[in-house]
Amino acid sequence: MFVVPLVLLFGLALMTTWQFWVIVGVVAAVLVAGAIWTDPWAGPVAGFAALLGHLFPPWLGFKGGKGVATGLGVLLAAAPWAGLAACGVWLAAAAITRISS
Repeated sequence: MFVVPLVLLFGLALMTTWQFWVIVGVVAAVLVAGAIWTDPWAGPVAGFAALLGHLFPPWLGFKGGKGVATGLGVLLAAAPWAGLAACGVWLAAAAITRISS
């Protein structure tokens, strides 16, 4: 729960928006769920809820959201090796095709 204030205090000027939303996914999946519930499924469920909130934001009529960075943060928190593998696949695809989206 203290990650976001520390980021705002020390590193917000140095962070990109993408990095910030990755941290939001990690915070949702690890810190918030761990602080509130002790169930082992709490982290993945909280991370999935954060991801759905970014994909389908209510203020945009539940459409038009982007959740790639938050999804990566949730994946890195829930399954670090799978998250790193996903980063590697993305880097390889971006290097080959020169397309990021």
